[in-house]
This record gives sequence, structure tokens and C-alpha cells, in this order.
Amino acid sequence: MKYPIKVFFAVLFIAFLVGVYLKAIHPAKEAQKPSPNMPWMKTFLGWTESGIVLAAVNLLFIVFVVIQMRYLFGGTANITETGYTYAEYARKGFGELVAVAVLSIGLYMLLTTITRTDTRFSKIGLTALSVLLMANLMVILASSLQRIMLYEQAYGFSRLRTYTHVFIYWLAALIVTVVVLELLRRRGHIALALVITAIGFGASLAILNVDGFIVNRNVQRAAAGEELDLYYLNTLSTDAVPRLLNYYNDPSLPREAVHKLGAALACREKTTDDPGKLPWQSFNLSQARAYRLLQENADQWSQYDPYLVYNEWVIAMDGEEIPCSTYDYMD
Repeated sequence: MKYPIKVFFAVLFIAFLVGVYLKAIHPAKEAQKPSPNMPWMKTFLGWTESGIVLAAVNLLFIVFVVIQMRYLFGGTANITETGYTYAEYARKGFGELVAVAVLSIGLYMLLTTITRTDTRFSKIGLTALSVLLMANLMVILASSLQRIMLYEQAYGFSRLRTYTHVFIYWLAALIVTVVVLELLRRRGHIALALVITAIGFGASLAILNVDGFIVNRNVQRAAAGEELDLYYLNTLSTDAVPRLLNYYNDPSLPREAVHKLGAALACREKTTDDPGKLPWQSFNLSQARAYRLLQENADQWSQYDPYLVYNEWVIAMDGEEIPCSTYDYMD
């Protein structure tokens, strides 16, 4: 059995060497760079057929928006009258947005790829209907943004709500880019726009410092008289520690908010491990900075006293035991 295996690898190695020698002796001609605006497949669908499809979809969108205007932009009325919760209303709106965006952009890319536009009228017509389709998509996007903002105003920010909020803005940027490229007759650059949008979305979350942003927005709500959720503060990562410390020392905040921030910092002091005692694979700058800040300022929240219950740190707040754990949940 070992001989066939040896022969196989020998043949594979010889084939590789032959390929290298042939490439050196007969170099391939330099390939011409393809134009992104040249169609990659032969168009076969007439403008009339594509126009009918786009016009029908646009008409469906417009009728839906007109009939369902109260549902799309009813705001608090949909919460109080229809029985939706804030979470259900926001999730339903975001689900609708994603479905409509995928179908609309997919339909646009498909039809503009396979449709013949030999005349000036057909080019203008296809562009006009495509732009109208993107405009209808923006209406659904505005409805989804209004719902998530309503949810955030009622309960504050969380990771999932922040991701959704940022995603909606990047989707809006993508739709505007598609419209601009369509008007400039640069449809071949849409794939690049999709890639840039995906990279931009991921990069913006890294630059934003999501957990620090959540602390900012939720403490600002608390300053305006809303409740600060200590339980959710305890689920945030060490990225939140510098912002927690800054706000804890802010004399303009309500006493109750400062009280909860102190409890959150006391909890974080107990649950943040010394990075010097961890394996090097577990080291990260955020934890090292948080640990240093917590140790240097521990005296500031010494009046708070987390304690162990079944090997888990908890802290008493207003007669309730709140876990100091960093377990997260989706919302």
C-alpha cells in the first residue's frame, strides 16, 4: 500500500516542477484588466419585461406604504393599541427591512444584469424604476430606524440594539451608493460597494467601542430621569470600565445613578482577573487597563460590598441581589 502512495506524491511533485519549468519557458501573455462596467454575461431579457416587473414591485411597495402608513410610522400608538411590545415592534420592523433589502437589491442587480437597454428610452426607464425601488426601500428603512429608536428610548441601549442601529445607517449608505452608481452608469462597482459597506460596518463597531457607547447613552438617559439598568451594566466587558469610572466621578449625575455605577465598579473589581496571572494567550489590553484602573481607584467605591453566593459574586441593591457575572443575553 505504501508504494502507490509514494508514486502518487512523486507524480504530484514532478507535475509541479514541470508546470514551473513550462511557465518559465513559455510565460503567459499579460491578461487585460477587465472593465467592471462591462457585462459579465450576455443580456437576454427585453426592457419591456424588466420594466413591467420593476413597475409592479414599485406599485406594490407604494400601495403597501400608503395603506400601512400607521403601522410603519405609528410609533407609540402601535405599542398601546395593537398590543405589540417595544421589542416585538422593533424586531418585526428590522426583519421586514432585511427581507425587503435583500429582495430589492437582489432584484435590481439581477434585472440590470440581464436586461437589454439598446435605446436611450430603455436606459432612462430602467434607471428611473431602479431609483424608485431604492426610494421605496428607504421608506422601509426609515420605519425600521424609527422603531429601534423608540425601543432605545424606552429601555436604553444594548449590544444588539447598537449593532442594529449602526447596521441601518450603513445600509442607508449602501442604498444611496447604489442610486449614485446607477445614475452615473457605474453598476459594475456595486460589488465593491457591498464589500466596503460590510468592512465599514465591522470596522465602525470596533472603533465605536460598543460597550463604552452603551454606558454613555444609558447614563445620559439616567441623567434625564430614566432608570439605569445595573444588571445590564454588569454584563458589559472591560471596555466599559473607563466610561463607568468617568461617570461615577461626575457630580452632575443623579444620586441613584451614581449609586448604581459604584455598585457596577465594585462588582467589576471582584470579577476582573489580574492579567499578570493569566496565560499569555488570554492577555488583552482592555482587561489590563481595566484592572489597573479598578485597583488604583478601589477606595472610591469601598462602601459597596459584593459577596459570594454559590461561588458567584452578587451585590445587594434596593433589597435585591444582583449578580456581578458578565453573562450576556440577546435582546
